[in-house]
Amino acid sequence: MIKVIPDITVVWQIINFLVLVVVLNMVLFKPIRKGLQERKTKFSGLARGIETDKTKAAEQEQTLSTSLLKAKNEGAAKKEAIVAEATEQEQGIINEINDKAAKDLEELRAKIAGEVKNAETALEKEVDAFAATIGEKILGRALS
Repeated sequence: MIKVIPDITVVWQIINFLVLVVVLNMVLFKPIRKGLQERKTKFSGLARGIETDKTKAAEQEQTLSTSLLKAKNEGAAKKEAIVAEATEQEQGIINEINDKAAKDLEELRAKIAGEVKNAETALEKEVDAFAATIGEKILGRALS
């Protein structure tokens, strides 16, 4: 069997290893761990921000949807009111025109009835004269 006798080089190797571990820890490992920790913190903050923004977007979408539905319902109600008012005005105008037409028709009928009566009266006055004239023409002689 081989025997190894520890001498001063082993001690130097141990010291060298420990110094190397301390230096690497200060120069390499701590900055890398610090960077990884900062990155983790940053990403978790961004993830929270994303969740917050998603929540806000969902709330705004809900608000917009509600507002849009409300505006649509209000518009439909206004449209129905306008159509009802227009129908009412239209009916009023039609009734007014019908009343005027009925009044004009009655006036025209009264005027025609008056003219017919005047014509009948005038013709009744002239019937005897017409009868005598027709009789003279038919008989060819004067009627006395």
